[in-house]
Amino acid sequence: MSPKSILVLVDGGPQSDSTLETGLAVAALFGARVQALHVQADPATLVPIVGEGMSGAMVEQVMDAMAKAVDQRAQKARVSYEKLAGRGAVTVTWRQEVGPEPVVLAAAGRLADLTVLDRDFFTIPDADIRNVRSVLTIVGGKVVHDSGALKV
Repeated sequence: MSPKSILVLVDGGPQSDSTLETGLAVAALFGARVQALHVQADPATLVPIVGEGMSGAMVEQVMDAMAKAVDQRAQKARVSYEKLAGRGAVTVTWRQEVGPEPVVLAAAGRLADLTVLDRDFFTIPDADIRNVRSVLTIVGGKVVHDSGALKV
């Protein structure tokens, strides 16, 4: 089974180019496409809840600084994408969303595949994780693995 789409998180940090280059190299090996995803944080969620001791003007300054930092990071991510997207035969698309990175990334990734495991690897001992097996795997809307363990 080969991947058809590779989701690459491009955060605008110093490793953005190498992360995207790696995604492109893997996509080329499998004939897959790449979706470059930048998750832009909402500055309002980055500023801690402020109680006593900070004036409204100070809170506004912090918010403005956070907004500028978030915008600069998004611009750097887009530059990495534009620099590398046209290279090679791999199709690359850009996607930018605002929100908490773990939430946005999970939502973006869940659309690719569905795998049902035979146990919850969040609750088992670390040593047992290597023994977790797929019961059912769906890719692109088609069942590509079915152990027969599920009775629907």
